[in-house]
Amino acid sequence: MVSSRCIIRPHESGTEPEHPLGKAIRIRLDLDGCKDLPRPQTTVGNIDTCCLYDVTFEFISSSKGAAIVQSERAYEGRGFLRGTVQWDETFYIDCFELSYIRIFLRPHGSTNHAWGRGPCSTSVSVAALLSQSSVLLDAYEQPGTSCTLYVSTSQVQQQCASGSRHILGARHDLYTGPTSATESILGAIRQLSYFLETLRQFKVDVTAGYSMHLSMYGAYERAQRLKSRRRLKLVRMLAVVTGIMDTVSNLPIAQARNKRDSIAALMTELNVWIQFVEILASRGLSNDNDSEQELANLTVVIITPDPLAGPSSATAVTLRDTITRTIAKDALLLALEAIVQSSDAFPPLKSAASGLLFFVTCVDVASSNKKQIRDVYRRIDGLAASLERGARHGDPLSPAHQEIAAVLARDIAVLNEDLQDIVSERKSRFKTFFSAKRHREELQDILSQLEAARLNYTTAIATLNATTNARVLAHVQAITLVMGVGPVQTPGTGRAEHIASMFRSAQIEEVGI
Repeated sequence: MVSSRCIIRPHESGTEPEHPLGKAIRIRLDLDGCKDLPRPQTTVGNIDTCCLYDVTFEFISSSKGAAIVQSERAYEGRGFLRGTVQWDETFYIDCFELSYIRIFLRPHGSTNHAWGRGPCSTSVSVAALLSQSSVLLDAYEQPGTSCTLYVSTSQVQQQCASGSRHILGARHDLYTGPTSATESILGAIRQLSYFLETLRQFKVDVTAGYSMHLSMYGAYERAQRLKSRRRLKLVRMLAVVTGIMDTVSNLPIAQARNKRDSIAALMTELNVWIQFVEILASRGLSNDNDSEQELANLTVVIITPDPLAGPSSATAVTLRDTITRTIAKDALLLALEAIVQSSDAFPPLKSAASGLLFFVTCVDVASSNKKQIRDVYRRIDGLAASLERGARHGDPLSPAHQEIAAVLARDIAVLNEDLQDIVSERKSRFKTFFSAKRHREELQDILSQLEAARLNYTTAIATLNATTNARVLAHVQAITLVMGVGPVQTPGTGRAEHIASMFRSAQIEEVGI
């Protein structure tokens, strides 16, 4: 799973940030031809009629995002050349060294499945394309059927001759400043590239690789314009992605190949999840609850060894608990990192978040009790949610708010000192063995104090907000009384109050008589 080492730190000032897809490069594609075209599933029209084919290369351009180049249409060969097509075309494209290219082979009029044929496609990394002279394209309509596309690829210098059709463009780097969301996407995109290559070694279809890269890259372009609350949500969603990718990548090859169907289903769900990430970054919408549950279920299926081929079910349960605990830790680390990054203007809030960050990092060293560690994560998650509201964009912190945050930061600092004492003693095997019970009790006491600090913080904030609201209401009532302006009637209550007022007036007049 993803550990704290996977959190990308901000770039130092004065250094050029690395692009998430690596260096911008120009490659030359020499499209030769294709063989073993899928045979028609139907006999529409004249069976001797040859079909027209073209090839489309979709890629992430270093100058304008998603881009395509397309070949001319060429006829399928006749006679003994049936099932082959020849193009002999050359393209130059600007892309990134870690990116993926999606290749489509389409029969003319493929929307109607010309002559009973469907399109063939695949996604392949630029690195793999540079190292081979052909790629296999899988047929949509005929599972298990593929054709071979012969395309020679080479990297060329930027000052390429312009005699052939090509796409040119100067690289523009969209990274303008470090934010926690941007850094999380940087790490996720890099990890996605290596994850897809690992799946290729597992013999798993990675046709969705290009669309996953494109969605993640789209989220990267928009991440810096996100408001604080959406950035925190984005960071949590990315923690799920990176945790699952790291888990599957570390599986033994034999086990992964036995689970290829489950990994393929996981790829489909990951693709949907990453699309949710892009939607959140672009429109602020997210409907990821069902997908998250499906991802969790598939991950457990994949990491669980077969009963006859591996460890016992107890080992599988242990592995599943490790997965769940590590994902929870990663999500907390990333969320707290986001709060630290977004609260530079409020030192007490930043200090409190930094203290919690230390707490999350060290608690699994201070205890081997899994239930106790989960309890720590749960309590810190509640505190982090309270701090998120303080770090949210547009919510100014008054001096009173800052004082409450400062009290919380001091409480957390004291608890961190106690936790550090436990960690220091557990570095000695002798003290770990003879002091295990005392350490467990001390950590439980720290947990109780942490919960008390959380309750004090939330109660103080609620009391302060209630007091502020009461003062505002008192000022409004005073202004209303001085200016002689009646309060706005709640719909449906005006007539009843008017009748009651008339009744009271009638009683006064009757007494006067």
